[in-house]
Amino acid sequence: MKSTQTECKKNREEINSYYSKLSAKKLNQLDHCTDCEIVNSNILRINSPFDAPLLNTGHDGQGGLIPNGSGTDSYWEAGIGTTNDYSSVTNWIPAFVNKNAAWVDSIYSNANWVSFFQDTNQGRGNIEAYFRIQFNLNSNFDFNSFFLDMKFFSDNAVHEIYVNGIAQSAYSPSILPQGGTAPYGNRGFDLGQEVDIKLENDWQPCLNEIIVHVKSGPGFVGFLAQNATQCYEAEIPEFKPTLNIKWGESDCDCIESNDYEIMTITACNPYSNITFSNYTIGEIEVFHKNGRKVKVLPNGNPSIQIVPKGPYCFGDLEACTCVTREFIIINNGAKSGQYKFKVSGICYNVELHYHQKDCFEFNICKD
Repeated sequence: MKSTQTECKKNREEINSYYSKLSAKKLNQLDHCTDCEIVNSNILRINSPFDAPLLNTGHDGQGGLIPNGSGTDSYWEAGIGTTNDYSSVTNWIPAFVNKNAAWVDSIYSNANWVSFFQDTNQGRGNIEAYFRIQFNLNSNFDFNSFFLDMKFFSDNAVHEIYVNGIAQSAYSPSILPQGGTAPYGNRGFDLGQEVDIKLENDWQPCLNEIIVHVKSGPGFVGFLAQNATQCYEAEIPEFKPTLNIKWGESDCDCIESNDYEIMTITACNPYSNITFSNYTIGEIEVFHKNGRKVKVLPNGNPSIQIVPKGPYCFGDLEACTCVTREFIIINNGAKSGQYKFKVSGICYNVELHYHQKDCFEFNICKD
């Protein structure tokens, strides 16, 4: 059995690796169907968390970067404004892709620096540079859970970040603005000096916009936005089966000091779309009401004994079903009073059952 499982695992890994490499060679990706009104087909479309690197500056759209001096960014724009805010920019242009030798390389090798100036040289004096990207967030995407875990490098300091016109410094006052009282001399282009921020507020379905305000001192200005593919940690509600213990065949039955009773323990699944698989209970123990362990008798035998102590295997608890097991409590000179059962080592897997649909769009060209 073990060798068979090992062989199956090996075959599965080989098949997964083969198809992963095959998919990586494909250049065209279908967009998911969306209710968004796509006015500009050139605006970037984000369909899942795995599209996050597409928001990198200088990204070539195929997992790499646009080489230095090879033209402009496909989606990021740049503008020069005043210290007020991004509304002071009167002319947005495609950002030039170029990297000054002093600036850090892309930490994942899939982004490059951009600037308002083709040679990145701003000349003398301080300037207020703004960088903008617009993208469509699929209307079928859960935008309430969407976030970007971004790293922003700059020459010299990231002063503010706007998501759909709303300043993000209100959510991250310890991060923004960068550079303190001397932002124009800040070294935001060094590794470890970047703005590392989680943008998780103010997203909306369809058209979204990120604008980054960079304060730059002479003589160069540049900006690098770096994302990694993100997986989200779901906030999972605690699904719990119900558990009950029963005993006695009449309401006048009594558990006596010298007695034994057959008891049943029943686990129930109250959900219609969930299966609890491999449900087990490690052990059942008896304690005094105050939590103290029950002492043994002078001869060393237990005064209260549970048989079996455990484990109890219930298998799968299918939707809207109950599974019962039994145990025996044996009393041998137990003192009268109140006791409690401690049921521990309760383990199970939760299998959720969903019924979903998806949709993709494509065009057929004439021959």
